[in-house]
Amino acid sequence: MPQEYGCHADTHWVKLYGPADGAGTAFAGESGAAGQRSRCLEISMEEKPFYFSAIPYTPQELESALHREELPAPRRTVVSILGAMRGVGGIDSWGSDVEPAYHVPADEDIEYGFVIRRGQDV
Repeated sequence: MPQEYGCHADTHWVKLYGPADGAGTAFAGESGAAGQRSRCLEISMEEKPFYFSAIPYTPQELESALHREELPAPRRTVVSILGAMRGVGGIDSWGSDVEPAYHVPADEDIEYGFVIRRGQDV
């Protein structure tokens, strides 16, 4: 699975909504039908912007499907929260490394703190 599949960058906060009855798939940016209360999941990070995706498939489902029609019917939302993401290629070609500012060191521990709140739409 491409690491950036459905990924949103430079995010300070995001609210994901789903129907109040718990049915269906959550989605970003809307609060359901007019007059209906929705379940809400809010994610934020104070230190710096973060990356997130909210898609209807797990990485395993995406990796094992060779064609779109092989994916299962959407039944839930898989939310991924990332504190950092390495770029996919250098400035002159796909063969060169990314600029140092976009490296994510694999040989050191990096800690990020996220706030995740769940409740009714506020």
